[in-house]
Amino acid sequence: MSQESITSITTQTTTLSSDPHAILGMGIALLIMIVVFYIFSIAFSWSVYKLLKIIDKDKQVTKPWFAWLFLIPIVGYIFQWIVLPFGVGNALKKYQDMTIKLRGDTLFILGLALVILPIVTFIPIISPFASVACMVIYIIYWVKIVKVRKLLEASHLNTNEV
Repeated sequence: MSQESITSITTQTTTLSSDPHAILGMGIALLIMIVVFYIFSIAFSWSVYKLLKIIDKDKQVTKPWFAWLFLIPIVGYIFQWIVLPFGVGNALKKYQDMTIKLRGDTLFILGLALVILPIVTFIPIISPFASVACMVIYIIYWVKIVKVRKLLEASHLNTNEV
């Protein structure tokens, strides 16, 4: 390979990386991803908050407002460890209704997987699989907490009618 072709390749590489339109496009894409992430985070926190709020006060393990602390970047992950497996799952296990207890067991296991999988994504060889699994469990957990909230709302309506 001649010196001229090496210089040509180097020039092309540096030209592409310093293109202002490419940098602007990457910046806009990154900003859009961050905004979408926070929109989903706010919606998820709202769902967890509504579930924790409807759980009877004597059965609550954590305060409902802990769900809003998920939005703080590093501290939020710590509060996810507290609330998702233990706060939600253990609170639901205190109910006498067997269907709610079983949902509590399910949410405990899913919540534990939901907080462990992001740590596993740091292992390079299984990172893509763990990331996909994390997204799937995130969606399943979200659907389950909405269903449990509706179940609790229905049971509260039934006890208020009696």
